[in-house]
Amino acid sequence: MRWDALFADLEAQWEAAEAAELSAEVADRSRREAARLRLVDRLAANVGVAATTRLVNGDVVVGEITSYGPDWALVLDETARSVLLPAASILWVTGLGRMSADPSRPANVESKLDLRFALRRLVRDRGDVLISFIDGTRVTGSLVRVGADFVEVSESGSRTDVVRRTVRTVPLTALAFLRPA
Repeated sequence: MRWDALFADLEAQWEAAEAAELSAEVADRSRREAARLRLVDRLAANVGVAATTRLVNGDVVVGEITSYGPDWALVLDETARSVLLPAASILWVTGLGRMSADPSRPANVESKLDLRFALRRLVRDRGDVLISFIDGTRVTGSLVRVGADFVEVSESGSRTDVVRRTVRTVPLTALAFLRPA
């Protein structure tokens, strides 16, 4: 009987050590997986979710995340206007669910299109936009063209009157948000 008790005790110790090792490995893997997540992975899993976003210029945008790219998010705000948020202007987001998209999984085409692509869409649409900069300045005008790291804005709202229009060249890093004027 003593041998049975000894072996039962050793087996229990072995199982406890294995369980502790497995628990440590799971925790370590969870931390490693979380370390691979990007903001875009969080946004991708939360399309359709109402969120509150605080921007570097102090603005707060509340609304439903409708689309995203590797460095931007599109939010339908409380007034039913689409607001384009460059990721660099986001300080924090609340209201996201616990899920994240798998960063190693192939993304949809739209999620691979960067901020410049989204801005080129606005150039093509030719509508006036309100642009808020990271310093709090706001300008209304139409986007004229998008470069590698800048966008040009015609502040007169007229694309045809070259003589009278004022064109502002803006680094992409200076944008806090854009929405229809």
